[in-house]
Amino acid sequence: MKLCFIFEVTDNETYRYQFWDLEHVGAVGETVVHLCVLNATSIHNELLKRCLRIYPYMINDVYLADEYYGESGVIYPYMINDVY
Repeated sequence: MKLCFIFEVTDNETYRYQFWDLEHVGAVGETVVHLCVLNATSIHNELLKRCLRIYPYMINDVYLADEYYGESGVIYPYMINDVY
């Protein structure tokens, strides 16, 4: 799996960092960060904390499908009321 690569937009001037490999996302473009927050159990919250501690740039990944496009994990630690 490729990690920490640049996802370029069509105009070649705009880009953003996408940590997760684009070939290994869910049906609506979700990553493991999104799935942990959506399931919202204590085990998933612990997994989310561990993932972000080891791979902090994973927080920048966004949904890639049209209906959720651009939603990122930046707000997720606040949503689970456990900012560390």
